[in-house]
Formats: sequence, structure tokens, C-alpha cells
Amino acid sequence: PGGRGPGRPRWEPTPGDRAKVVELAGEGVPQDRIAALLGVTAPTLKRHCAEELRQAARSRARRSDP
Repeated sequence: PGGRGPGRPRWEPTPGDRAKVVELAGEGVPQDRIAALLGVTAPTLKRHCAEELRQAARSRARRSDP
């Protein structure tokens, strides 16, 4: 009594979610927009898809190198 409920279930990105993150981030879509498309917050996206976000950033950097 008086306590809070169990809250939301933990978000676990699917392989498809991870691929979508790489694709969208690689196209330069902002992280808050990617998060919204996946139905999570930006901090949750960063927590669970950090490697995919880094991968996309490296890919963008390589494409912009002369």
C-alpha cells in the first residue's frame, strides 16, 4: 500500500530495431527522432543501442572523409 506499481517492462531491442537504428542514424536522423519512432526515450535508446549508434557515427565519418 502506498507504493508504486511494477512500472513498464524493460525494452529489449529486436535485431530489426537494431538494424533500423543503424540505418536511420547512418542517414543522420537525430537520436530523439529514432527513439520516438521506436517508442522509447532517447536515454533508453542510448543505453540499449550504444554500439549501433557508434557504428552509424563511424560510417558517417568515413563517408565524409575525402
